[in-house]
Amino acid sequence: MFQTFHFLETHHGLCCHLCKESDSVVLAVGSDLPKIRAQILIYVALQALDFQPPSYQQNKNVPLLRQNLAFYCRCGYLDISPSWKSTVLKGAHLPVEVWEKYRKWLGAENIPEKFKKRGYVPHAPLDETAYLETNIILDLTNSPLIADDEVVSQLPKACIVSCEYDILQDHSLLYKKRL
Repeated sequence: MFQTFHFLETHHGLCCHLCKESDSVVLAVGSDLPKIRAQILIYVALQALDFQPPSYQQNKNVPLLRQNLAFYCRCGYLDISPSWKSTVLKGAHLPVEVWEKYRKWLGAENIPEKFKKRGYVPHAPLDETAYLETNIILDLTNSPLIADDEVVSQLPKACIVSCEYDILQDHSLLYKKRL
């Protein structure tokens, strides 16, 4: 009971602020608060091409979303065999020309240096067989960050929330930059 009350007491103002400032509807459930209807889209993975941005490397073992769990969830969703894990996590599953095509949007140089302070290791060379098995990740449904500028420019304003030790922090930064 204490945790529920404490959460409601401390986060009610934040929920109200998010509703007003982002033109969104937020759900706060609790016996002491009026109900607010929800209509929120949560899209955690904005690209499936690169499992090696700095935040993935630096925060791969930080709870709640560990790199292994994110990888297995993505493989399950895309029907890709998890046996490609080491190849995909090294970034060796796409040809150089694919990386170069999307570098302007997904390259580590798009992440500010302050977010790479704990190190970053670039991609490994291509494994052609892995590419043939995993190229479904190039579909825009699976990697919306690689959509053309004309498509991205039509997206609505967004409230992006991430935290320092989130493996998806770089996705948030890249999405912000694209918008």
